[in-house]
Amino acid sequence: FSINATSLNSFLSTLSLNSTVADVNLAVNNLITTQPYTSYPYVPTSALAGNFVNSQNDSMLIILGFSSSPNQKTIAQVESDVKNSGLQDFGTVYVTGGGVLSKDVENAFLPALEITAGPCIAVSLIIVGLLFLAPVAALIPVLLGGISVSVSLAAIYLSVVKVGHGTLTFLTPTLTILLMLGLAVDYAVLQLKRTREERQKGKSIE
Repeated sequence: FSINATSLNSFLSTLSLNSTVADVNLAVNNLITTQPYTSYPYVPTSALAGNFVNSQNDSMLIILGFSSSPNQKTIAQVESDVKNSGLQDFGTVYVTGGGVLSKDVENAFLPALEITAGPCIAVSLIIVGLLFLAPVAALIPVLLGGISVSVSLAAIYLSVVKVGHGTLTFLTPTLTILLMLGLAVDYAVLQLKRTREERQKGKSIE
């Protein structure tokens, strides 16, 4: 940083000896929001500013910090604040980051999952029903898939959120549902097929 002595003296003169931390913070915020960047008491050098402003001086990066990973409500509020800030008058503004990208992927992915989930289960029932020529047998893999999904989601939530105090993205339940349905149906069909083969050889249920 370089020191602007005139600006620094002017700023310090506005503070009294009895100023509290809140008073100082208020004065700093007021200076930042009302004074031009070049007249700040402490001006970052070009080396530091270069990490946030490009050499053509027409693009700027602003980093927002959060005490915890922002959820969809927080992201929507930030996007609304940026939209209403008037920054668009100076150029194109993008709100990005891990949380924003995750939300965008979720918005694109979940509708597709909702559309395909039903037909996939229906096709699974048809295939298994044709394989065994038994409607009841066709229901067993799907029922086991539902049980597997329920147990897995509950276990993940308890271990990650309740015990580990972590957070889950939309990918966790989505991938869990897909994997558990796939594995449960696959192994259930395999087990049913093997059981039928052994029964056809004359072996008892036991």
